[in-house]
Amino acid sequence: MPSIGGLGIKGCMMDNGLTSTRPQQDSSALAEGSAYHLLLVEDNPADADLIEEYLSGSSDLGGPMPRLSLSHVPRLADAFVQMWQHGPFDLVLLDLSLPDSVGIDTVTRFRREAPDTAIVVLTGLNDASTAMNALRVGAQDYLVKGMLNSYVLERTIRHAIERNRLRTALQASEAQMRQIVEHNADGMVVVDLSGVILSANPAACTMFNLTADELAGRTLAVPSTAGGLARLDIERPQGDVLHAEVRVARLDATRNIASLRDVSDRVHAEEQLAHYVRILAALSKASERLLWMDSLEASFAIVLEELGTSIAASRVYVMERQAGVPEDETTRKYFEWAAPDYARHLDNFGLLDLAPILEAGTASEAELRDGQPVYGWTQDFPIPEQRILSALSVRSIAMIPIFIDQTWWGILGVDDCATERQWSELEIDALTTAASLIGASIHHAETKDAEKSLLEMKDEFISSVSHELRTPIFALQGFLDLLAGGSVSDPVIQKEFLGLASKDAKRLADLVNDLLDVSRLDSGRLEMSLETVSLDKLVAETLSAFRSLTDEKQITISQIGAAYTGLHNTNVWGDRSRLRQVLENLISNAIKYSPSGASILVKVSTLDAAARLEVVDQGPGIPIKAQSHLFSKFYRVHSKQHRWTRGTGLGLYLAKRIIDEHGGVIGVNSEPDKGSTFYFTVPLASSEATIALKPDSLPV
Repeated sequence: MPSIGGLGIKGCMMDNGLTSTRPQQDSSALAEGSAYHLLLVEDNPADADLIEEYLSGSSDLGGPMPRLSLSHVPRLADAFVQMWQHGPFDLVLLDLSLPDSVGIDTVTRFRREAPDTAIVVLTGLNDASTAMNALRVGAQDYLVKGMLNSYVLERTIRHAIERNRLRTALQASEAQMRQIVEHNADGMVVVDLSGVILSANPAACTMFNLTADELAGRTLAVPSTAGGLARLDIERPQGDVLHAEVRVARLDATRNIASLRDVSDRVHAEEQLAHYVRILAALSKASERLLWMDSLEASFAIVLEELGTSIAASRVYVMERQAGVPEDETTRKYFEWAAPDYARHLDNFGLLDLAPILEAGTASEAELRDGQPVYGWTQDFPIPEQRILSALSVRSIAMIPIFIDQTWWGILGVDDCATERQWSELEIDALTTAASLIGASIHHAETKDAEKSLLEMKDEFISSVSHELRTPIFALQGFLDLLAGGSVSDPVIQKEFLGLASKDAKRLADLVNDLLDVSRLDSGRLEMSLETVSLDKLVAETLSAFRSLTDEKQITISQIGAAYTGLHNTNVWGDRSRLRQVLENLISNAIKYSPSGASILVKVSTLDAAARLEVVDQGPGIPIKAQSHLFSKFYRVHSKQHRWTRGTGLGLYLAKRIIDEHGGVIGVNSEPDKGSTFYFTVPLASSEATIALKPDSLPV
């Protein structure tokens, strides 16, 4: 039997024997024809020879013996050198009593240097307990030298190498699993069968906003069966809630692994979508109510409640905003709904007293006028608005502009007094839709009111014209009957009757001419003869025709003319008779509405390239709401001060159309109880604005 000693490697070459050459095949393979690379660490030559003898024979396991390559060293230090030079080895037969290492420390030191090599411990009869401890620190098996034979040795080597291969594969798999778990974007926690957390990856710690140690020992409400899927709402230390989707898989007999995916964005999107759908459903119902209910106020009482309930608001309101009018009439229309709890709070303030939020918000008003919604937390607004909102306990607000025919009409306002709401794009889009619907309903209601008003004005016009025609015709007929029948023989009385008849005939002619002018203007058939006209001279000529009427009411008319003072030239390019018609109408109205003893001023001036004429009276003034309708067809002011006046409502309409065709502007400035100033401007004859009007006649 060849001896094995020192660091030298001696062996015999045989088919099923030992070879000193390390095989090139996979050392962990167990298939037929594979080879094992073994290292024997044994300081007793006799024991080493015996082991070599056992390994040199044929297989005792009923199959071919694998090819073996055996190396032998007597000390642990030599084993380390051998591994560095010729390793790695598939298995080491390790004696626990070596010159340089004894006992369990031998296994520990070798495992540290060769973590992937299978270890079979060689021990004496009295060292069984030591061998068992060796298994606990990394050995795969142990052999008792006194009970060794070829069968036991071969079987132990095969099983040790296979167990080590499985152990290495399991460790690699576990290491790979740890890498996957540690770097997984989803949260992953290992729990026992009752849901107690045993460990957690970094993603799970981030989701819970807790460390792994803080998570350990907490109970997680996950499905108890493998493959289960559930939603989990995680309340985090900072007070917010994270929504997670949890899926469970069985890890082993006592543990499950739960995968947690953050679905908060999806949940929030679903909630916002459901919120948006609720609002749209409310708007769908609202559209029917707004378009078909006769009373706009009754419609809004229902619609704003539906909108406020669907959006979970504290208060919803519609407010009309009008710039350039007195403060007490800035908000003309106001509709409001408040949640029951908030309504009780508002009772302490008065719902309408603090309503005009925009009165303090010029910056917000500019954005709304440009069609941009304004929304956010109360503290984000300018100080004046903050004061009003804070008084109403408003924590966040959204104001959406309402437009009618591309003109800013007012706002749809939504207050939240419970939370500092983060207004989502879906909510703002839904509220914008609501504002458009409200604007359309208001326009629809106002159009219906306008149509109704127009019909009323036409009826009133027909009645007025009938009266205006009937009165002079009746008087004229009476005078003529008296004169024709010879009942009046006194020449003085005859002359007086003829004068009165002539005046009534003129009233008839003026009324008929107004009606004809309206018809011609509406059909585009009215013609004007244009020439150079001095407004100063035209005023002087016109005032003389009103002398008898002003004397009758003891009214004084004064003229301030620019041309007469020598400061300016007031020549304009226009139709003399049409301009006089306008002037007569303005002066006639001033006399009609002025009390006895009043003064009227007619002033002519120039401004840039236009002449301006003003008629200033001391009458009762015109209500602000009526001023925008003054120049409409058939319109007459209805008030206590104007109830006694007569007219057809055509004079100012004709005046506006005539001035429009001259390229000018007509308007009024008036305040109740402070008189009125009617004015018009016409381009000067020398200005560029008259070039297009130079033909001798101009069809209107």
